[in-house]
Amino acid sequence: MPIAVMQRVNRTVFRDPQALITNAEAVEPFVRDRVAARIPARAGKACVIDEAGDYWRAFAHLGPSLNLDLPQSTAQCFAAGEAFGGFQAALANLSPEQLRICIDGFQDFAVAASRFELAIKSDACGRLSSSVDFADALVTRKGQAPMLSGPFGIVHGDCKFNNVQFDASGERVIAVLDLDTVMWHRRALDFGDLVRAGAVLGAEDDTEAEIDLARVSAFAAGFRTGAGALAPERQALFDALLHVTLMLTLRFYSDHLNGDVYFQVDAPGDNLRRACGQWALFEQAACRRKEVLRALK
Repeated sequence: MPIAVMQRVNRTVFRDPQALITNAEAVEPFVRDRVAARIPARAGKACVIDEAGDYWRAFAHLGPSLNLDLPQSTAQCFAAGEAFGGFQAALANLSPEQLRICIDGFQDFAVAASRFELAIKSDACGRLSSSVDFADALVTRKGQAPMLSGPFGIVHGDCKFNNVQFDASGERVIAVLDLDTVMWHRRALDFGDLVRAGAVLGAEDDTEAEIDLARVSAFAAGFRTGAGALAPERQALFDALLHVTLMLTLRFYSDHLNGDVYFQVDAPGDNLRRACGQWALFEQAACRRKEVLRALK
């Protein structure tokens, strides 16, 4: 008997659960038969709504497999990059008109910057005074993120390393997970997010974390292999790393000021520490521009 995994839709983040279903149904036919760009097949088409009004989805279980927060080898970096690049290639002929917006302003730098300014102005939880120097630095330099460039296309939108599922050996990607942020955007966005989250030797909130150039190179080689002719040029890939990293800095800090209403935290201050970690990563990547660009060849 098939095993299903049940998932409750987060109504705080996704206010229109039907949009998730619509997008999944549009994407599935394009990625179903690609080994490096698959998603768990849903056990049923309908969403179940319980007595509390919560929406539940069922996914077919993948069987023995591995889900990793961070890569354990450059081979896994290549495999993940190839999977996300292949995901984009598989959706090359999907019309963006078939997709619905699931989170307003998601992955939009202008929106993140506007919400950051509003969070500072409102200081809803009285947290600004303890981090005002950091806020001033962000206000001064938030315009230094390069604009995304390169071709547009359907992107995954949330390329964390743990959004790919490996087989039990940890060598081959058997599924790309999470279609909840699939959207029309610059193709380089996915690569920038993947490197930001997976090519750093340290936690997201570690201000001393180092960029691992071998991982960067492996992600880039895999992404190009999967995306083929659709892959952006290396300058666009580098710009995406800076763009996404600074955007996450603004989003983490805004959420800290707003009282941790979006990103899950274990303790007050977690989002501030994440913002500081991402800010340090942004500055490091900018300072190591030539090294990173060489790794992207």
